[in-house]
Amino acid sequence: MKKIRLVSMTLLILGIVITSCKKKDETIVPQSPSETRCFVIKASSGDGRIQNYDYHNELLVNEYQLDSNGVEVNNITYEYENDILLYVYNNGSKTAKTVIENNRIIKLIYYEKDSLDNYVLSDRYEKYNYDINGDMIKKENYTDTLLTGYVEQIWENGNPVIRTSYYLSGSQMTFDARWTNTFDEMKNPLYNIGVGVISNGFFNSKNNFLASTVQYLEDGPISPDFSIEYTYNSDSYPLTWTTEYSTGHYTYNCD
Repeated sequence: MKKIRLVSMTLLILGIVITSCKKKDETIVPQSPSETRCFVIKASSGDGRIQNYDYHNELLVNEYQLDSNGVEVNNITYEYENDILLYVYNNGSKTAKTVIENNRIIKLIYYEKDSLDNYVLSDRYEKYNYDINGDMIKKENYTDTLLTGYVEQIWENGNPVIRTSYYLSGSQMTFDARWTNTFDEMKNPLYNIGVGVISNGFFNSKNNFLASTVQYLEDGPISPDFSIEYTYNSDSYPLTWTTEYSTGHYTYNCD
């Protein structure tokens, strides 16, 4: 990675999406020699917040956020085994461990503090199901053996276009909400960098999220939920982003 370029999207998008495995055989998809690949190293929000990113062998290994005064407020580290995410650390403490099967993450187990303030594996975990393309189509949340909720995703052209969530109410699974998402046709700089499936999917989307609508009743009205606009650079990556609430830009390292 040689030249530094100024580019951007949204810290809101980054909040929507953090953490995963690779598609199909879990290997990084090579780009053709004529394409430039860019890695976001900084996301700067108009309110002064900055999210920084560090990589190793094209995998995201650390991200940390600074507030408008330059004070670090969050630091997440990712540890890999054979290029597949194994541990997640938050501010130096181990917070989650993955279970890998057939080169794919099938479970994420959370840590919690015990009575001696040591972090130990808890009975809370997530399970993941995939389609034949390697896209995560279902995430289930458990406490011990109790299913407490799940999320289903429908993918089109490498993007999660429909996302439906359910939660446990009494002894019944209850509809929570359904989001319908649209994407642009440009390159998502967060695609295929090692940490997508244990988020809600956008780290693994091929293109950039544009807008969503939401339903809070299965047969209820559809309402606008969130939208974002971009400008782009000559390499087809987002250059700046604008939402109803803020603006910002990305700084890239491009090879």
